[in-house]
Amino acid sequence: MTWNDLILLAPEIGLALGASWLLLAPVILRRIGSRVGVARWHALAVLVATAGLVLWAAQASGGVAQSEMFASMFLLDGFSIFFKLLFLAAGIMVVMLSTDYLRESGYSAWEYFALLGFALCGTLFMVSGVHLISIWIGLELLSLSSYILAGYYKNELVSTEAAVKYFLLGSISSAIMLYGMSLIFGVTGSLQLTAISDSLGMIVSN
Repeated sequence: MTWNDLILLAPEIGLALGASWLLLAPVILRRIGSRVGVARWHALAVLVATAGLVLWAAQASGGVAQSEMFASMFLLDGFSIFFKLLFLAAGIMVVMLSTDYLRESGYSAWEYFALLGFALCGTLFMVSGVHLISIWIGLELLSLSSYILAGYYKNELVSTEAAVKYFLLGSISSAIMLYGMSLIFGVTGSLQLTAISDSLGMIVSN
């Protein structure tokens, strides 16, 4: 791993650490850890800091840079920067709009915001993926967090049923996606997006 790799992965690393902190915070901050307002401000701080890391990584890398780690499966360019900031802005809106929902539910707001953070981490990784495997890994991180969020009301049968159905649907969809990737690899001989584009272009032209 080089310094350039750390710069490119700084938003994902920062968000993963921030989401982990949201899980540990109620144990460390026992007196105020149960307050929804405290959890909300911590979650907002994590997301705003991650947006700052995205802008810093974009400036430090010159706007377009590809990581040599993970076999060059990770790219930071204008497309990924825009969508990372867009997803983080959407996450901030979700945090703000979830305050009353979490206060009425009676469940831990820290867990909710932590799962939201891990889901966003998956989306950040996915939009920078230039390899089908890296895109799939980001999608799975997003999906696993979403399964748990679907069953967030642990003591309600409807919530648990929704989580199980979503898990089964997501598992089948993931298997079909992997099968499709294997077919693409069989036709093009690569899972890299640029190589796939070049191979399909040659096939169509011939």
